[in-house]
Amino acid sequence: MSNKLYLGSGWTKTGKYGDFSNVQIDLNKLAENPDCIQKVGDRKFLNLTIGKLRNKLKAGQDLYVAWNDFSPAKTVEDKASDMPF
Repeated sequence: MSNKLYLGSGWTKTGKYGDFSNVQIDLNKLAENPDCIQKVGDRKFLNLTIGKLRNKLKAGQDLYVAWNDFSPAKTVEDKASDMPF
């Protein structure tokens, strides 16, 4: 990621069956940055990275939510004319 776009925050909770992450996403920030939504055919995706904060925020949040702008490298399609046989 070149510049992180923070879209929200969250809390880690420990329960009977382990640790859980509760996150909240600022939909206004998402609306201001429509490029975050990846369109594949008729479906839409939002790739997120959730990580631990070094210091908790005032309301106790210990997680950040950021847009993951990773896009896989395009692969070259094999063409029959490129084959040596």
